[in-house]
Amino acid sequence: MVNPVDRPTATAGSLSDVSADSEPQTNPIAIWALGTSLVFGSVFAVLFGHIALHQIHRTKQRGTWMAIVGVTLGYVEIVLLIPWVIWIINLSTYVNSLE
Repeated sequence: MVNPVDRPTATAGSLSDVSADSEPQTNPIAIWALGTSLVFGSVFAVLFGHIALHQIHRTKQRGTWMAIVGVTLGYVEIVLLIPWVIWIINLSTYVNSLE
């Protein structure tokens, strides 16, 4: 049995108002990782995804799947971007050699 004196008391506005059962918040950087992987670019998605994964591991927040999807799509975009850049460089070299 718990002694009533040992129980913490909650006052208005104190941190002990929050129950221990409350769900952790979703990491906002994980949301950014997913969003940038779909909209802006691969480098930002990888960067935000790795930062979010580190924060999620440290703070036990939610959003792991968003960070992983952002990192994965970011790396896929990078892998697909490299041959395209090489093709553009070769094409411009070929066009310049015709002149």
